Amino acid sequence: MPFSLSAYVFAATEAVPLAAAARRPPRGAMSWIVAWCALNLLETGIMLALALHDVHNLWVPYVLEPALGALVLWAFSCWQESEVARLTMRLAIIPFVGCLVIVSLLFENRTFFSRAVEPLTALVGLYAAASTLIARSRVQAGDLLRQDWLWVSAGFALYFGTQSMRGPLSALLVGDLKLFKLSYGILAALQSSAFLAIAWGVWCRKAA
Repeated sequence: MPFSLSAYVFAATEAVPLAAAARRPPRGAMSWIVAWCALNLLETGIMLALALHDVHNLWVPYVLEPALGALVLWAFSCWQESEVARLTMRLAIIPFVGCLVIVSLLFENRTFFSRAVEPLTALVGLYAAASTLIARSRVQAGDLLRQDWLWVSAGFALYFGTQSMRGPLSALLVGDLKLFKLSYGILAALQSSAFLAIAWGVWCRKAA
């Protein structure tokens, strides 16, 4: 199925955080955030390139989602205020990735839209982003709107909140091309906003 204009716009906004990172080398949590953005852009690029050549591309997320899930958990673990929360996120990576691989191999139809692997990855990412946003907001002093973690966490929460619906919604609407394109346009607009928020967080990050 060919990509619409909204898909190209979305792909372009995915690259904005990487452009923002060129301001200076990212460190700590931000370096993992940028790595996630790069891998996510690679996933979109591969899917787009395959679609433009009329090659089946729905298998791509099944290959890259485990790595994306691991990266997001590790990235947000670096921003945890407590050692327990930090360790919990990091220890969760191995069973989480194992679960994704098992579900992908045994339960998913890898020639169709993901009904489990992508939504599960998105829900875990949503938890990591939202919990970080709430935990750090409670103890942060000063202007919240100048904090890099706030923009990044909010952007990821918006992205994963919409991403969790993409696979099931696509499977539901694939028989109605008009609604399918409309839903993708809406999701692309929301997720583009998410990447712009992430990019702003990357841009205004602290030098240290």
